[in-house]
Amino acid sequence: TLFVALAYSALNKEWEAIILYDRAREYNAQARASLSQLILDKDDILIVTIKEVTEMDNILRGKKCKARASLHILHDGLDDSNLTKKMGEMSFDGKSKVDSNIDNNEIPLSERLNQYPSNLSMNNARLINFPPEFTPIPAKPLFFDIAFNYVDFPLTLSQRAGRKAQTSFLESFLNVLKSDK
Repeated sequence: TLFVALAYSALNKEWEAIILYDRAREYNAQARASLSQLILDKDDILIVTIKEVTEMDNILRGKKCKARASLHILHDGLDDSNLTKKMGEMSFDGKSKVDSNIDNNEIPLSERLNQYPSNLSMNNARLINFPPEFTPIPAKPLFFDIAFNYVDFPLTLSQRAGRKAQTSFLESFLNVLKSDK
């Protein structure tokens, strides 16, 4: 839910992001409650500590505060130019400061795989184009699909040539017998 909330926040859909941050905090509280009852083994692959759960709660609380601030800025009619950049520069814990040189118009990492990123510490890297661009799909119009249902195409080569198909002696004999009845 955290990453879905981050996606909504990037699209300036702050109400949805706030609700998803709340849901993520509920899940985090459930994890904290179940973590106290869990007995850890040294062979466990994933070991989560109370400290990590607390850090996640602080991150979620900070993201929710950012979303609320963004919502108030957008709805109060203030200057919202470069709002995403300004919100990215905000820091609530002192150590999650995002690189301010990030440009939202830069080419995503998925399209420049042959280049090594110079700054690996940035939290706001553009991996893909989001939301994806709409591209038209080549297809024939619906009119031709409907018209195709009412066209009677000749099945044999002689019908295509416009002449009656030649019948064999046996077929003509059977047709004569049918017509006599």
